[in-house]
Parts: sequence; C-alpha cells; structure tokens
Amino acid sequence: MTQDQAHGTPSGADAGAGDQWTGSIPLTEKQRALLRAHRSAAPAGAPAGVPAGAPDPPHSTPFAIELRGPLDERDVRRALARFVARHPLLTARLRHSPDGPPRLDVDPARPPALEHRTAATAPDRPPAAAVRAEARRGVDPEQDGMLRAVLISHGSEHHTLLLVAHRVAVDDEPVAVLLADLCDAYESGGTRTATALTRTTTARPSPALPGADTDSGADFDSDTDSGADTDTDTDARAPGAPAAVPLTPRQRDLLRERRFPDDDGGRHVEQVHWRWQGPLDAERFATAWQSVLQCETVLRAALAPDGEPRVVLHEHAAVEVVRHGADADWDTLKEEDRRRGFDPRVPGLLRATLVDSPSGDGGRVLITFHQVLLDAWSVSVLVREFYRAYLAGGRLPGGERRPDLCDYAHWLARQSTAPAREFWRSVVPTATPANRPALPGPATGASGWGRARVGLERADADRLRAWAAARSTTESGALQAMWALLLYRASGADGPAPVAFAVPVSGRGVALADVERIPGLLTNTLPVIVHVDPRSTVPGLLAELRDRSVDMAAYEWVSLGQICRWTGRGHRHEGDGRRDELVESQLVFDNRPRLSATLRATLAAHGVRVQEPRLSGTALTEFPVTLFACTDDDGGLTLHIVHDRRRLADAEAERLGALCRRLLRELTDVTDESTAVGDIVSGLSRRDLPHMAGPAAPAPRARAAR
Repeated sequence: MTQDQAHGTPSGADAGAGDQWTGSIPLTEKQRALLRAHRSAAPAGAPAGVPAGAPDPPHSTPFAIELRGPLDERDVRRALARFVARHPLLTARLRHSPDGPPRLDVDPARPPALEHRTAATAPDRPPAAAVRAEARRGVDPEQDGMLRAVLISHGSEHHTLLLVAHRVAVDDEPVAVLLADLCDAYESGGTRTATALTRTTTARPSPALPGADTDSGADFDSDTDSGADTDTDTDARAPGAPAAVPLTPRQRDLLRERRFPDDDGGRHVEQVHWRWQGPLDAERFATAWQSVLQCETVLRAALAPDGEPRVVLHEHAAVEVVRHGADADWDTLKEEDRRRGFDPRVPGLLRATLVDSPSGDGGRVLITFHQVLLDAWSVSVLVREFYRAYLAGGRLPGGERRPDLCDYAHWLARQSTAPAREFWRSVVPTATPANRPALPGPATGASGWGRARVGLERADADRLRAWAAARSTTESGALQAMWALLLYRASGADGPAPVAFAVPVSGRGVALADVERIPGLLTNTLPVIVHVDPRSTVPGLLAELRDRSVDMAAYEWVSLGQICRWTGRGHRHEGDGRRDELVESQLVFDNRPRLSATLRATLAAHGVRVQEPRLSGTALTEFPVTLFACTDDDGGLTLHIVHDRRRLADAEAERLGALCRRLLRELTDVTDESTAVGDIVSGLSRRDLPHMAGPAAPAPRARAAR
C-alpha cells in the first residue's frame, strides 16, 4: 500500500483524501460487477458464499499465516482488530435497500468473528490440505461480511490463522500487501513471530567474480537453521570500506548464467516507461531521482568486483539522468538504452531518460534497470518515491528509516531450507514433465533474441476477465490454464501427464514487516507443476492450478536454481553436455502495485497527468521462451513472446503467439462447466503447433595457456 493512501479505501473517484471509511458507502461499478458474477455462480437455493457442488472459493481471496509455539487467543483477536483497522472495507457487510442499489455498511471497530477448527496433521493430510479445504468455503458478503477469520489448530503448538476475504473488498490490493500487514499486525502485539504460509491468487558474471559458476550457496542451502543474522559486516570490515550483504539464491542463479560485462544485447536489463503531460521541470526531475538514490540503499549497491560474491553497499553514488530533445526516435532510443546494459560492479544500476514532448508540454520517461539488484515491483516503489520527491521540490520529505535489502538479508539468513527442500522434492516428478510449448524441430541456424507480439482487443480481454472471475480465478490463472493445455498438447500425451512451466512470484508474501516497501531483487521464479488429465473439466484444471499457487506460496523466497539442485534437475548429461531442464518456458503476468488515487490527485493539482508506468517485458532471461502478458492503455491484453532464435525461429514465435490468442478465445467460449480438458486440446491438430529446436550442446571451454 502506498504511504499516501489509506489502507482499504476504494480506488478511483470513490477515494477522496481525508474521507472516513465508516458508515454506509456506495459500491463502485467494478464491485457491483463482482457481486453480479458471484450471484450468477450460485445455483438457486445455495448459500451466497458456497455454490452447491463447487470445489472452489467463490470470488474470494484466502491468505494465511502459520503460528508456531504456545498460542494466546487474545493475541490473535488483537491482531485481527489491528488488521481490519488498516483495511476498513474488510469490516463491511453487504446491505440491500428496497428503494436503491445495495451498499456497504462499514464499521472499522467491528472485527470479524473468529471461527475455530481442529485439523490434526497426518502424513496423508498435511497442514496445507486442511487450509485449502477451509478456504474453499468462501465468504458470504451478507452473513459473514467481507472477511472470515478461521483459527485452524494442527497441534498444541502449531496453528494457522486463515483469512478469507471477498474480492469486493480486496480485488485491487496485492495479496502480498495483505499478507505482510497480517503478519505485522500479529507480531506488533508482542514478541511472537508468524511465518507466511499461503496466498492465492544483459548481464554475465565477470571472470573477476569468483564463485559465479560454482554452487557456493551454503549460506542458503543449509539443512538446519543457522540461528544467526546475515553478516552485513559493519564491524569486521576494514576502516572506510563499505558494508556488504551476501547474494540471495536468485542473484547466484543469475550470476551462474553468464559472465559480465554483457555483450549479448541487454540480458537481464528491463525497462518501464510512461507519458508525462503537464509542466515538467527537468532540473527538479534529476534532483528528485538523486534524492531517491540517497534514501534507497539498493540504488547505491553493486556487486563486489573481487573476492567472495556479495552485494556491496556504497555510501555515495550518482544517478544518471539523460535528457533528449523532441526529435529523438522513441523506439530506437529504448532499444539502444537496453542494449547499452550496465556494469553491475558499479553502483547505480538504474538510470532515467527524459524525452521532451514536441508540444513542449511534458514528455516521455524511460527507466532502465538491471535485474540483478532490482525487480519490477521495486521500480514501482521507487517511482512512487520519485513522485513524492518531485512534489516536494526535488527532495524526499521526512527522514524515517525505511526497510531495505539489509533487513531482507537478515530475514533470509534465519530461514531453514529443510521444509522447502522436502516440499519441492515431493512435488517434482521423477520423469521430466512436458515443458516445451512446441513440437520438436530442427536447428534454426539463427542467433540472437526475437520478440513477437499479439493482442486481444478490449472486448475479448473483458470477456476473458469476466470468464475468469465467474470461475474464481484471474486473468493470470486463465493464462496458466491456456499454457498448461498448450504444453500438454505439444507433448503428444493421450492420458494424464504432468506439465511444467515457470512463473515469477513477488517474494513479498513473507513474514517481514513492510516487505512490500523494500526495493530489491525479492522476486523469484518458481516452477508450476500440474497434472493435466484430458478427462478432467476445465474448472478442475483451474482449481488444481490455484492449489499449486497455494502450496508454493510458503516457499517463494527460494530460487529455481535451489529447486533444481535439490531435485537433481538442471544437471548436465554425460557425453553431450545437455541439461535435463525442469522448465523451458516462463509465463509472466504484469501485476505490480499501481499508483494510488491520492497520488494521482496530488499530481493533478499541480497540473500533471501521468500514465501508469508500463513494463516493457523485453528483458532476456534464462528461458528460451517467455510469454509476457500485460493490460494495454485501451484495456486490451497484449502478449509478448521473447524467444531465443537458436531454439525458436521468428515465424514459429508468431505462430505460437497466434495459437495463444486462439486458445484464450476458446476458453472464454467454455460455458458448460462439464467441458473436459480433452475437448479443448483435441481441437488442436499437430499442424497448428509451432516447432522448437532442442538445446545445443555447449561449446567446450578453452584451457588457459600455461
């Protein structure tokens, strides 16, 4: 949640600065649409919150924290009161009026009732299973209100606090924010700690960076808790030397991939951009970014140039701000700036570019950053801070201590990987799952990276959103179902078979206070492994994908590299040097925090109108195929396919994009809930599918002359 917006307030025009969210308030159009979809999903005679025979939570968002040790129920009730005080819409009850539309009756002093359940843990029924079963009951907005609170006891010193919130109250709120606030509300009442349990919904390492190609992740791969904080080395370092923190597992994965400096066109370099309409002071623009840099540790960080790989925290650095005239070619400038890359051993892995408008009114803003230290969520946080600084004359107001990557490093060092290791070893199948979205094909003879783009018009995108909402999922869930069907069909299987693809997770659903405000590389990439059965229904596939999301959420702080090492995947075969990859494609849906209505109103009061910063989605990754999906300015859905031309030719990437669009449209045509998965995939003939070459054996490394 942004600092300048009250927690739980409605978005858009309904959110006014200084409003007190109590009493009777009208529903927004989006909230009314959600309630209409909710009612249409419930058969006649079924309770509003539990459609008869439906296995899925109807239009609700479950999230939970795991509580270990002796439990005082008073602590839980006090935590709930603190939590709903931050999100007052969760205290609302739906009220119908005989002479008008329904409204929300909001009372922040009314905490939810606390239900109790007992679910003893057993080998065949782990805690997560009991949580999922309870979450599927959903929430009745008239009887329960917008929130159900359930305390599930697995043992005398093991409990789960589950909250099931109606999407009317939380649809625009990132679940990571809700989860972090719930953990914070519980921990702020005493010394107890909570562990995040569940939620639903270019550069190459330098030869001067030893250890980049070795599995030196002992700091994070221990089977037991270290019991010690990460050493930020404030006392042991030489006088005048900067502090440092160890690399995260994800950063180690990135460094193993390639070697710095980047010479292949901006690998792991990403960009966001937007239009600025209204007065723009270029000097204040540059000063504001420098102010943000001085306040944010990560913008003054860099990789150590020698010795043990680590992140060095410098006290001083300068942000690069470049200004171009109105005659600059925008597309060319963007591509050149991405290809320019960064040297990650030099602090300042973010730069800002300003392009003047031909009319002299505002312009376009481009932010380019390296993914070894920053993720897209981070940049959303930093852009918000930039606006605060710009509105304050170029300097961030206040001097409060902000959480940073040092706090995250301390938290990460205290985590035991043993439960995560056990979980992923139980999830990853023995046989390699179907992981290529195309049929086997010959070598392409091409090189470099390509980008294909297709889109759904707004009408089709709106249909997809409505279709997903009616089945208690999101656009992202629908995209995952589409991709799973494509992988299954390309595998040629005719019975139940596992498929696997990667998805990024924010990494901010962990039990660390204010984690959603920490800029840094917290995002991880995790494998989604789901069994596709042609006899199961489409809603059944959506439900299984939601279950996988729930199961994975407790471990979104581990990296794909760790998972591959724990499960024996990603190793090289003897003789040909090829890898047995667990996943070969990535599916990304842009779900970053958005600018608050209050911030937009403040900018508008200064005559400034800005677009939501848009993520380019063109960073080159470790996957031969990445599907990046984002909502465009007109409300449509744009699909970008970033592909390794050595594996997937440009024409085949275009075919893949067209096939994705076709499958999404066919999914929205599914109105019969008994429609089988096999009915969808049987409509795809082999000639519809693109072809993709297998990985080439790596060239042998040259030996150094003696």
